[in-house]
Amino acid sequence: GCTDTDNNAADFATGAPAPRNAASPARLCSGGGQPIATLADVSQAEGNSGSRSFVFTLSLSQPAGAGGVSFTAATAD
Repeated sequence: GCTDTDNNAADFATGAPAPRNAASPARLCSGGGQPIATLADVSQAEGNSGSRSFVFTLSLSQPAGAGGVSFTAATAD
C-alpha cells in the first residue's frame, strides 16, 4: 500500500519482480485519495440592468482520475 503504518511487517512484502513497461498501468501513491477542488475568488460589479458574465476558476490538488471530476454549483441573491 501507500500508507506508512510504522510497522515494517505491514508496510513491506516480498514477491516476484513485476517491472513496468509502457503497456502496464502505473501504481501511483501520491495524493492518497480524491483530488481537492478549490474555487478562486471572483468579484465584479453587477450593475442594475442587463447581464454580466462571471468567470470562475476551479483548480484541482492533483490530476483527476480516469472518470474525471464532477461538481454541483448554485447561486443566490
